[in-house]
Amino acid sequence: MLTIHLNQAHRPAYLRRAGYAIMVTFGFNLLASLAMAIILGPATLAGGSDLDRMRYIADNRLAVQLGWTAWIGATLSLVLFFHTMMDVLAAEQRRLLRFAFTLAAIGAAPDCLADLMALGVVPDLAERYLAALSNGQTELAGVLLEQFRTWDRFSVLCTGGLGNTCYGLAGCLLTFALFRSGELNRPLRLLAFPLWAFTFFMSYGSFTLSASILPVAVGTTMSIFLVWAFWIGVTLFQRSRA
Repeated sequence: MLTIHLNQAHRPAYLRRAGYAIMVTFGFNLLASLAMAIILGPATLAGGSDLDRMRYIADNRLAVQLGWTAWIGATLSLVLFFHTMMDVLAAEQRRLLRFAFTLAAIGAAPDCLADLMALGVVPDLAERYLAALSNGQTELAGVLLEQFRTWDRFSVLCTGGLGNTCYGLAGCLLTFALFRSGELNRPLRLLAFPLWAFTFFMSYGSFTLSASILPVAVGTTMSIFLVWAFWIGVTLFQRSRA
């Protein structure tokens, strides 16, 4: 199921550790996906009006913060994924894979920044807005509403726009390297095409701030990535026993 060039450079123990690293990525991204499906959905652009979202965030502040913390873990584990693939695949593709890893690391920076905004800045603005509204401080409430919108939109552009565009480009380079080297089995290589296509679709939805596109794009992208990562991890484990 897995072809690795220069097998003598990759002992079974090494491949097994690489498999564990990929499974770590799978686990963190599964946790983040569940957090989005169960907790974070109403807090995002797809959650309705700004007022409805702020009420939800204020009422569920700790859960929302933990949900975005899970996404930071998913982001960092994705960098680990690209680093692991750079190490385990054919040395002939190392320059290409190093570039892919660099792009993923660059994308992780605004992605983590966006999650920090979503868990640290946005909940505070939501609570302050609702307090000002209940106290009849309409002018202050208006200012806080605009700040909420600004920080919220900026976080979406950072994570779904810039971050996912970098991930998509990194994924395309990784896929190109896989096809050039013939490593991994063909279905795994082919599955990469819809994965990175939907990643760019997610970037488009983020740049346009589309509440209708983002849930579909995020859900589809994460579902395919979870299957892809798990499949690669299992393949590495199988290869380590060969």
